[in-house]
Amino acid sequence: MTDTRLERYSKVATARLARSVSRRSFIGRVGRGAIAASLGSAGAALLANNSALAHTGGCGCADGCGLSVSCDNLPGHMQNSCPSGSCGCGCWCCSTAGCASGYREWCDCCGGCSGGAGCANGKPTCYNHAEWSNGCNGHIHVKCRRKNCVPQSSCGVIDPDDCA
Repeated sequence: MTDTRLERYSKVATARLARSVSRRSFIGRVGRGAIAASLGSAGAALLANNSALAHTGGCGCADGCGLSVSCDNLPGHMQNSCPSGSCGCGCWCCSTAGCASGYREWCDCCGGCSGGAGCANGKPTCYNHAEWSNGCNGHIHVKCRRKNCVPQSSCGVIDPDDCA
């Protein structure tokens, strides 16, 4: 039995999609799209902020390239605050059993990357790009991420996929 053109096209398209997008990322995008569609423009505005995007190619870090290093694990800084030369450039929350409140807030610190990208404790620093609309004086590289346990009421954006 031979495939129709539509079936062949579908196979090629899904194979390309599978090579370029992780399952976790795909499910997250579909979920955000469904929420945005159900809530209309208010839902789209709430979900417009996204976590970091990476450069193409590998970063060479032991733990992979997707999750930036936590600020409290950044050598020479080791505090849960943005390091000198960087500033807060966007936050999101996720549900986690790791916090008594049930929610963790992650906030990106952008800028301070004049030394270029690298690895810190197995995770990338200055490698990922932030997608936040509020920006940080034009800086787009995520130096590190701050984390805090917070009540759900203080969460503006809740991302079910990004709670590592």
